[in-house]
Amino acid sequence: MNLCINIGNNNILLGTFVKGKLLNPLRISHKTLVDVKAIFPTKKPEHIIISSVVPDKNELFTSILEAVYGMSSEFITPKLLNGSYPSMGADRVANLLGGKKLLGPPVCVIDFGTATTIDVLDKNNKYAGGIILPGIQTGIMALHNSTALLPEIDNINKTNLKTILQKTTKECIESGVYWGEYNRIKGLTNDIKKQFNPHFVVTGGMGEKLATLLNFEYNPYLTLYGLNSSI
Repeated sequence: MNLCINIGNNNILLGTFVKGKLLNPLRISHKTLVDVKAIFPTKKPEHIIISSVVPDKNELFTSILEAVYGMSSEFITPKLLNGSYPSMGADRVANLLGGKKLLGPPVCVIDFGTATTIDVLDKNNKYAGGIILPGIQTGIMALHNSTALLPEIDNINKTNLKTILQKTTKECIESGVYWGEYNRIKGLTNDIKKQFNPHFVVTGGMGEKLATLLNFEYNPYLTLYGLNSSI
């Protein structure tokens, strides 16, 4: 059994793999997490593989995991990808490894998280490059924090906007974020398709509805599959 953990800016994603099968995946917000130890399985894993974009959390997790299981954790690095650069986020590395595992190269992964990231692995298994954009909720918070009257919007992924033009301020923000993100990603991925013709896969908590609109595959646990494939 392998225990795979992704430490994101706002959420922790973890799951166990037995013979390549993902069991008991769990997504938990940092805000609601009270006892880190309580989220780990009782059975000792063979490997603990972690991707993290929050360095301040790394020591906490590794010390707790070592106390619980008596073993060290393995952190993935960009060295696992041919052509990557040293500061590339571990979550993006894991995403591409997951895309490669599930779909094969060439593959393009779009991750709708705190940041929206787009990364491409070419047909020769080489990292072709990527794009980093403000995430959906990050954009909403920027509007709210930078203005006096615009409200904070939650659950944008659950809205049902059938037309672009809306009436209320709340609906106008939702439409701008939702359809703006759709057209932004559609334009970028159209250009990527012309050059690489990859498989497209979407992940991240905000991505399911947009994946349907874009006609791309959606896998909320792609990062975990990538972590497990790194062993």
